[in-house]
Amino acid sequence: MPLVLCLIVVDEAVLSLTGHKLDSPLDIFYLNRSANITQYHDRSRCLLFNMQDIEKFKKDIQQRQSSFELCESLSARAMYDFMPMDCSVAFGHVCFNDSNVEKKIAVRPNFNPLACWIPSSITNSSGRVSFEIKLPANLTRYRVCALATNDKQYGLGEMSFTVQIPIMIQPSPPRFLNYATNAKLLTSQTNQQAVGYSIVLQPSKRAALIFPLSTIHSGTARFQFIISTVKNETCTQFGDAMELSLPVFTPATSEAFATYGDICEEEIVLQPIETPKNVIPQFGELSITTSSTALASLTDAIISLYTYPYECTEQLSSRLLGIQALWDVLQAFHCKDLPEVSVLKTKLESDLNTLKGRQYSNGGFGYWTNRNDCYAAPYMSVHVAHCLAVLVNKKVFNVNKNMLNNSLKYLENIESEINQLSYTKYWSNLTRFSLISYALYVRAKHLQYVADEASQLLQLSGFDKLSLEALGWLLIALSTDKNNNKDHIIEIICKHLKGKVSETSETANFITSYGDDGQSVMLHSNQRTDAILLEALLYIDPNSTLCTKLSKGLQAHKVKGAWGSTQENCFALIALDKYFHMKEKDTPDFVADI
Repeated sequence: MPLVLCLIVVDEAVLSLTGHKLDSPLDIFYLNRSANITQYHDRSRCLLFNMQDIEKFKKDIQQRQSSFELCESLSARAMYDFMPMDCSVAFGHVCFNDSNVEKKIAVRPNFNPLACWIPSSITNSSGRVSFEIKLPANLTRYRVCALATNDKQYGLGEMSFTVQIPIMIQPSPPRFLNYATNAKLLTSQTNQQAVGYSIVLQPSKRAALIFPLSTIHSGTARFQFIISTVKNETCTQFGDAMELSLPVFTPATSEAFATYGDICEEEIVLQPIETPKNVIPQFGELSITTSSTALASLTDAIISLYTYPYECTEQLSSRLLGIQALWDVLQAFHCKDLPEVSVLKTKLESDLNTLKGRQYSNGGFGYWTNRNDCYAAPYMSVHVAHCLAVLVNKKVFNVNKNMLNNSLKYLENIESEINQLSYTKYWSNLTRFSLISYALYVRAKHLQYVADEASQLLQLSGFDKLSLEALGWLLIALSTDKNNNKDHIIEIICKHLKGKVSETSETANFITSYGDDGQSVMLHSNQRTDAILLEALLYIDPNSTLCTKLSKGLQAHKVKGAWGSTQENCFALIALDKYFHMKEKDTPDFVADI
């Protein structure tokens, strides 16, 4: 009976990495069931047979059993018949004529771990099939896996064979090299000759050779390893050769330094620049840029947001918030690492449409989707609403009105939306009140009057149950109504904040924590707290020296021009954009020469 065969010949070392084995189809069709007992009574549905029908039924079962055993025997026999028992590895052309003729050692070129993959082949009527396989140049153990099947039965089996040559070379190089790297590729531990290395190998033993080297250029380093037995008249000469290449990477270290300050009328500022010492002349460059605004130093944070590879709801919103904060700077100063403004605008419009597709019917947003089996995440929902409010104020993009109105409605009902979620019962009051404060801040950004609600929240919670971030958000919410009562509350909050700040002669920063749920729910960090409080103080007391110190402290925490997360980047850009616009009111009028 003809069978359909599947044949796989693969390097045993690759399969051993994962413990792979050929699965039996029975394990797929007959899964392990849980141990339970269910009673079904089918006596009323039984059909009564006479004795002749019962005897015929027994004969049918016996015939099926004998047919199954026959097919199993054929498939097992076929598996061994179609495998080549005499395996020869094709390395290239090697000449063995007379002992006086020099032997050519061919380089083994192909190291594909998959020697053969035949997904389907039909046996003959005897259940036999044969294949001719050209093996790669690997000197290894191969596992042969075969599966035979027809319409009713199947058979499977495995075997292995080893490919060897009399003498073999196995280099163990690193994966890559760097410029000016000193490395060792296996030194002779026996006698060395003037040309090459000479070693004595015991039967079935190994010897390790180390070749010291150093890189002098970047690019690709190529190596050839050749081993050959000594030629004599009594035994055949054997050899092996391999060629490999390694990338040699260029130095990737870059350093960026920036200085900024103020210049007054009729004043000349001289800024000396000294090139770094011990640099490698053939790599890299010294790039000097000047700008009439300190906002230009924030472009690296925009690049970090724009090139961030993941796009959950928080990251899309943070990208829109951060880039919108410096939209005027991007139009005035072209950044070489960012696309044109038109391309950037198209990308942000796409992000905005993606956010629209993640909005729930209640106006909230999920982390990745708006599926019915999930719920809107409170912080994500408030953060997206913050993004939409800023976009509406900037008037660069057309924000869908329904999307904005539903989002603002969610903020108005933020407390009830939080209480509807089952897992929020584990949240601390610090986190709850911070979310409500953030919602009031966003509504204030959208020019809604929320000062009374902010005052009520402060009376309900007190300072003990409000984080420093929440106080910063409430300050901005309270600033929407300047009367004597609100001014008194603002003074109390500012006095409380000044008692929590850590100041030096140049910088200032706040240190705070929500507890365990602060980072998972509120995505809290110290730099984000500094940015939020800097923005709040700029609303209340822009001439305070604390604002200048917070600005310097915030910029001092940048690494390679950006902060540590999308949250830190977007809030820092919002605060510093407001700070520099207040400090740089005058139109610049000067000349910079290098």
